[in-house]
Amino acid sequence: MLLPGLITIATPVVIGLFMGPEALGSYMAGVAVSGVLWAIFQNNAGGAWDNAKKSFEAGVEINGKVEKKVLTHTKLQSLATQLGILLKTPQVHR
Repeated sequence: MLLPGLITIATPVVIGLFMGPEALGSYMAGVAVSGVLWAIFQNNAGGAWDNAKKSFEAGVEINGKVEKKVLTHTKLQSLATQLGILLKTPQVHR
């Protein structure tokens, strides 16, 4: 976890020193825009996983018969719950 933090701190410094303030401003604008888009993506993905979990809880209709939780479905439901919470909840430190 040291390397990602070091890259995060060092990249703007290196760009600012070697490429100038215009490049640094462009870099920071790009980081801000891509960060917002990534946050929107994670929120939507978390909602999709949460909806998948709810679908497993409700059961699925196959040939007129409602199938409820089975062992494999329970494992998938647990995965959907974990991913849904992880992606929907804002994370400061990972």
